[in-house]
Amino acid sequence: MLHTFHHRMGDFKAALHYAKRGSAVSRTVSDPAAVALAHAVLGSALHHVGDLGGARTELEAALLHRPGSRPTGTIYLDFDHYNYAGVALARTLWLQGHPARAVERAFQTVKDAASMDHPVTLSRALIWAISVFLWTGDLERAEEHVDWFTSHAESHSMAPYLAVGRGFRGELAIRRGDAGGGVESLRGCLAELHAVRYELLTTAFNISLVQGLAAISRFAEDTTLIDETIRLVETNGELSYMPEVLRVKGGVLLSAPQGGGADAEAYYVQSLEWSR
Repeated sequence: MLHTFHHRMGDFKAALHYAKRGSAVSRTVSDPAAVALAHAVLGSALHHVGDLGGARTELEAALLHRPGSRPTGTIYLDFDHYNYAGVALARTLWLQGHPARAVERAFQTVKDAASMDHPVTLSRALIWAISVFLWTGDLERAEEHVDWFTSHAESHSMAPYLAVGRGFRGELAIRRGDAGGGVESLRGCLAELHAVRYELLTTAFNISLVQGLAAISRFAEDTTLIDETIRLVETNGELSYMPEVLRVKGGVLLSAPQGGGADAEAYYVQSLEWSR
């Protein structure tokens, strides 16, 4: 639970620390479900800090222990390890250059989560599956799952997840050309999530907000925000996003009225280096 606390607070360095401790403890017990959960948690933590190879190893190990038909009461501390590992693996596969496998895994994980009648498990699966669909540019499928996620959050009175849903709608609006509406939605979403100290999606939403600000020529604001986001990633350890924030910084420099081609090129080069 210490991992979960820091994970949702957006402190990915601390989350990794506790995931490693949990992994070490799991090797002293004989409960296969607890061991599988430790693999899933460590895999997710490694994914966020950018160790994609290590993450994939841990997540695939977690998936080897596939649960059978069982009551949700046996879920550990609100986690179903199989779904937790599945959504993290989908994102990891995409970042490693396997988009088809990533989408397949995202679909399967949501399907499995929906069959469990466990609201938090389905919410978590939908959040990360939506991110995969947005990454692949499948806006229609992303919107379908955002609608599902929002109605699910409403029916179970999960207020922070309602804010997350508005953030996803803001991302979709920007992608579809309504940058003004998208910026407004994302700003409201981020304010609500900051208020409850839910920072798990801050980097992703900041990136979309920067792109929306650039689209409506708010160049001073988007420059400030992307610089803040780069510092945030460096501080909290969410290095899986470092290539993207550097790439977006390059785009911001190119789109600025005063130009910045040489500086933009430098950020694109850094982005490629981080991707390796």
